[in-house]
Amino acid sequence: MVHLLSEVLITKKANQVCSVNNAVPTGLTMMSQVRTVTTVLGCARRVMKIKYVLVFFISLVTVIVQTGCVVGAVGAGAAAGMYVKGALKVDSRKSFELVFKAVEETCQEMKFTISRKEQKAFKGTIVADGDFGRVTFEVKARSPEHTEVAIRVGAFGDKGASELIQKRLKPKL
Repeated sequence: MVHLLSEVLITKKANQVCSVNNAVPTGLTMMSQVRTVTTVLGCARRVMKIKYVLVFFISLVTVIVQTGCVVGAVGAGAAAGMYVKGALKVDSRKSFELVFKAVEETCQEMKFTISRKEQKAFKGTIVADGDFGRVTFEVKARSPEHTEVAIRVGAFGDKGASELIQKRLKPKL
């Protein structure tokens, strides 16, 4: 009795899963129940294959999109500077000391008031107040002949003002 009840449940499940394909047998004979079980398993396998294919294509699209963003960011960094999280990052092929002095000279040329200047061996920060508000320059040595300057205007960053300052700083870098 229990065996017959479970076969009826399997048949009902087959009606739900495979009704689109019209693959459900109509009778409740023993052979039709066996065919129903195999049909349910076949439908489940097809559904799993579809899920795997969808996951594969979604992953592929994600990789392609993310790679494109990285390539675009690298290209933007090579051209003028890269604006990341409110700061404009500019690379220089000069030593840390020369770049730090160039930032100081640019602040003086633009008549910024330097409120804080901190210089360590491979990292330095200059905070200045000027027409744009508070401007923070972070200078980091990446290697003996490669230095990165991050320019942030205000608390959240102002891309336009950062680019104006970068144009004045770039000839010295």
